Amino acid sequence: MSDTPLILFCGESGGVGRADQRYRQMKRLYSVLSAPIYLEGAERRTFFNRVRYRIGFVPDSTRANAALIERATEKPDIAWIEKGLSIGPSALKAVHRVSPQTRICLWLEEFIDYRTNHSWPLRGALPHYDWIFTPSKANLGSHGLRN
Repeated sequence: MSDTPLILFCGESGGVGRADQRYRQMKRLYSVLSAPIYLEGAERRTFFNRVRYRIGFVPDSTRANAALIERATEKPDIAWIEKGLSIGPSALKAVHRVSPQTRICLWLEEFIDYRTNHSWPLRGALPHYDWIFTPSKANLGSHGLRN
């Protein structure tokens, strides 16, 4: 790693919320690339999308998987993924292929077993993360996560 790590931030950075706060702090301290991850505005609130979210089939409407792989070609030291409901295992494998030195990190703020905090892509991708960070003790022991 260089003196200032290059971080690829994949999450909501639209000006509100804790993910955006982390994004702004990272930008202040490090070199940061970004990739979109969530829908904005009314598109996310359609009945069909709400049903898909509830049953765990989160659409990759912002093409976050493709953006993550594309930005990984810039060889970041860390790929920081916020929640990552739509990020699947194939994208993480591709990031490791394109940029083997990149450490892929997942930030899980909420309890993963609550029905709106997990998805099929996320569950399949968990073994492919290098590091998983969570402030929730309830997540430890869940899905093989441990200290």
